[in-house]
Amino acid sequence: MRKHIEAVNNYWNETESNIHKTVKKPVQESVKKYDDLKSLDKLYAAQEKVNEITDVMQENTKKMLENVQSVEVSFWRSIKA
Repeated sequence: MRKHIEAVNNYWNETESNIHKTVKKPVQESVKKYDDLKSLDKLYAAQEKVNEITDVMQENTKKMLENVQSVEVSFWRSIKA
């Protein structure tokens, strides 16, 4: 009886190992493929570009407002002096 139990355990261990070997490469390829959605989905790629441009524009606007504020402060200081 013990031999039969060991045989069953060995079978499952070998089967699991074979499944792992068989599935490993296709899964790795799929993960690599879908890891970069920009290359698969044009809409996603376009949205990413829009997001990048929006971030740049927001940063530029922030700098512009800081410059305007600086100029206003300088202006009011010059008037008081």
